Amino acid sequence: QNELAKINLTKGLILDLRGNRGGYVNEVKKCLGEFFAHNIEFGTFIERTGKTKIEKVKGRKNKAYKGKLVILVDEESFSGSEIFARLIQENKRGQVVGIQTKGLVLN
Repeated sequence: QNELAKINLTKGLILDLRGNRGGYVNEVKKCLGEFFAHNIEFGTFIERTGKTKIEKVKGRKNKAYKGKLVILVDEESFSGSEIFARLIQENKRGQVVGIQTKGLVLN
């Protein structure tokens, strides 16, 4: 968050997720929240009990980074990095560029 505050006035940002093997769901959600002013849907999770739970990413309102985003991915971008890139793309928040990921995530 401190680093993003320093660059919040820049016109654009390139995030390099090439070779990124993912991470913990909560960390991915926290990182995504930095780029959205509003809350967005993260995914639908089915618990072992069969209960369905919709997870959301909490947006940062006026503290969110507002510049343009380009996300770099490759065949070594797995798991959380795939989710991150896809949600940026689905929500038209930025452009994803690179080699197609392998789809090694359940979301």
